[in-house]
Amino acid sequence: MDGSVLNRQQLLLFCLLFCGYTLYTITRQSLSYNIPNIKLNENVDNEQIGGLTSALALGYAIGKFVSGILVDFTSPRKLFSIGLFTCGAINLAFSYVSSYHVLTTLWLLNGLFQGFGWPSCAKLLKRWYNPSLFGTLWSLLSASMNVAAAIGPAFSNLAMDEFGSWRISMRIFGFLSIITSALCFILIRDSFDMPHSEVEDKADVSSGPAVKTERPTFLNALRRIFNSPLIYIMSYGFMACLFCKGVMSDWVPLYLIVEKNASREMAASFTTAFQVGGITGNISSGAIGDWMKSRYGKRENGHPRNFLLMPLVGLLGLFIFILSNYIDDMLSQYAYVLTLAFAIGYIQFSLISIVGVTVVEISASDISGTGHAVAALFGNVGLIVSGLPFTMVVQSYSWHAAFSSLEFVLLIWFLMAVMSQFFVFSIGVMKSKVE
Repeated sequence: MDGSVLNRQQLLLFCLLFCGYTLYTITRQSLSYNIPNIKLNENVDNEQIGGLTSALALGYAIGKFVSGILVDFTSPRKLFSIGLFTCGAINLAFSYVSSYHVLTTLWLLNGLFQGFGWPSCAKLLKRWYNPSLFGTLWSLLSASMNVAAAIGPAFSNLAMDEFGSWRISMRIFGFLSIITSALCFILIRDSFDMPHSEVEDKADVSSGPAVKTERPTFLNALRRIFNSPLIYIMSYGFMACLFCKGVMSDWVPLYLIVEKNASREMAASFTTAFQVGGITGNISSGAIGDWMKSRYGKRENGHPRNFLLMPLVGLLGLFIFILSNYIDDMLSQYAYVLTLAFAIGYIQFSLISIVGVTVVEISASDISGTGHAVAALFGNVGLIVSGLPFTMVVQSYSWHAAFSSLEFVLLIWFLMAVMSQFFVFSIGVMKSKVE
């Protein structure tokens, strides 16, 4: 069968993963969607909200790292379904609780189980699909996050207007997640209908240089990963991506309301434009990256996708600088702000997709899951920083100072990306074992 054409089983799996991960994202961001509503209707301050978002980010960092390793040794179907079910149940529980300490504990647990989602998706993509489609399918599946974030704020505001409570939307999200988790558990299979060895051989092609198939110990895998200077550059890229994503998703809508005279609906439209741009960026970056890789092939130093990454990082910093320094009033600059939101979303999610795909591609095939888990663990530091630490800068200094810190992080990433072109793009490859 032509690997570039998906059969019915592969299409069904992709649809289930897309719907499932859309709900993963909704239940992860459901609090963020409602931050303006909570600020207007509950007795909470920015530091409390920042504490909740940082608790989620901390749990997500730990959960994604642990599940990134577990998925190599257990069923990705079970991990994906159990995680989605638990996240839905936690959202339901969150909507009935008022104690801040209990809410923080629940949101930390939500982050832990959110970590089960993407590593399971990555493993299933690797097992089920042709390596030549890996970047494109990764990007298409990543677009589920943008779909969720495009409809999530609008639905949350609609529920607030219709029922007068932000809690209703979280209950609906939780219920849908529980139902979908049952469907995923029943319909998803762990591997394609081919002999196990053939599945593994097929998967190895997509995940980097070939090595002997002897399974490494966990400590040996970590040693090989951390011996590569490239893992630090890619991990910093993940951190910068998720720091920026957290700020754009969680705080810019509130910033526009507080500082730029935006209404609740205008702030929600910024998020929607940001996510629509993200959908476009996710899809196009995967296809462009696959084309660049096939056109320019394997390079001794650098990586074809890096030529797409470097200008995007520079443009992202420039557009965030414009947003924080040249927007005076949302009412009079509404179309301009939405254009900026679309452009920032396009670049932001393109970069997340490029970094994720590149880490998997350049890692040795026997430790690709652990390599991605390590990079993602460091990357989620960015989400943690975008919570309470970012709000502390806002409270102690100003919004302008907080955005300047984000621009500085992006500048460092740009310089590191340029420097990385002089490195051999591989992680954890042992030359003595290359076949």
